[in-house]
Amino acid sequence: MSHLRTTAPLKGDLFKAILSSNHPEKLVKTLPAETLYLEIRKRGLTDCADFIALASDEQCRLMADFDLWNGATFSEENFWEWLELPDATGDLKPLRKLLRFADLKLVSLLISRYLATETFEEPTDSPPGPDYYSPDKGRTWIQIQIENQHHQFLLGRLLAYIFESDAKVFYQLLSIPSVSTDSVLEESSYEDKRKRLCAEGIPDDETADRMNSPLPESLVLPILKESSVLPLSLDAPIIEPLILNRRRNTLEPYSSLLQLVPEQEHENFAQQLTRIMNGSLLYWKIPFSDTEAVERISLATRGAINIALERISEISDISLLDAYHALSVEGIYRFGLSLLFPLRNLARKVGQEKEVSDSIALSVLAAAQKDLPHAPAFLEELKTASEMPEKLTAEMVAIETLEDLRWIEVYLNRLQNG
Repeated sequence: MSHLRTTAPLKGDLFKAILSSNHPEKLVKTLPAETLYLEIRKRGLTDCADFIALASDEQCRLMADFDLWNGATFSEENFWEWLELPDATGDLKPLRKLLRFADLKLVSLLISRYLATETFEEPTDSPPGPDYYSPDKGRTWIQIQIENQHHQFLLGRLLAYIFESDAKVFYQLLSIPSVSTDSVLEESSYEDKRKRLCAEGIPDDETADRMNSPLPESLVLPILKESSVLPLSLDAPIIEPLILNRRRNTLEPYSSLLQLVPEQEHENFAQQLTRIMNGSLLYWKIPFSDTEAVERISLATRGAINIALERISEISDISLLDAYHALSVEGIYRFGLSLLFPLRNLARKVGQEKEVSDSIALSVLAAAQKDLPHAPAFLEELKTASEMPEKLTAEMVAIETLEDLRWIEVYLNRLQNG
């Protein structure tokens, strides 16, 4: 298990804090792997080769787990980026490190996809076909079958490095595709990855499903009336890039709840919030490598929590802190989903029943129909009937308040009845 948090919360630019530290390597190693990964992905993997070099093998293994998967599917394109790291550093040290932390089943998967091999009991100087080469003086002949010349070079360099470093491992990797299918290799690697991330506090698929199931108001009210404190104990990292939003820190009543949480409970609250954010990413099938989508879903998740807190204040006299104690972050979030999902269902119904040609209406519909409903970026201009942008974009923003949710609902009902 990685450290629960950094030795002190890192404000501002994380990498500036690392570079200005007297012991950058020591500081990097205190960071949760997910925190380091999200910050690296924002800047680009190859641009952060020096920071990857400072990370431990375990941190790198977990960063690869976040990076190399889109759901249960191997993200091959991202793997090529890891193979480009030697070009950024000017040496082969990144390959040596990669072979220490990477799941070699993924290397075998690339071999299965892109390598033709021929082996001979006696060495031969005659290649079995064009573009074959032999690393071992004619016993084994290899042809890399990739149209992308750069990827061909990267795979060739990796194979050459493996052969020079450990010929036994090289031959083992070549033999694996003959006894395991691509689907078996991918599934086995995915299961190993899932276990490692679960050990880091990342919810499994079943838990993520539960965390994203709506909790209706009819069930929330009795829980609030009981006002019982849920005993929650989490052993999970706090991932500040997920839960801190420096663009807007005045969202109410969410910000008020943050102020009300007692100091001794701050860490547990942040752990719960981190877990909810990760559960959302998994449930909505957001690749961790898609930094824009990660931020969008984290904002929408926080918006659902804020909307739920607003509604709790309308239906109950309970304080925000007592509501949090009664429901936990998960319960509040699930209540927020129960308020958002009817909007999504309404938008999808309108989209199916009405022929809409107006570009503004189409944008509102498209945003509200998302699995986790959003609003068009121009919502404020639309609400206030102020001048609309000359050119509408497809950009969407999180629905963060009951006012916005209800305004969109009224708008959609007018579309439906108009």
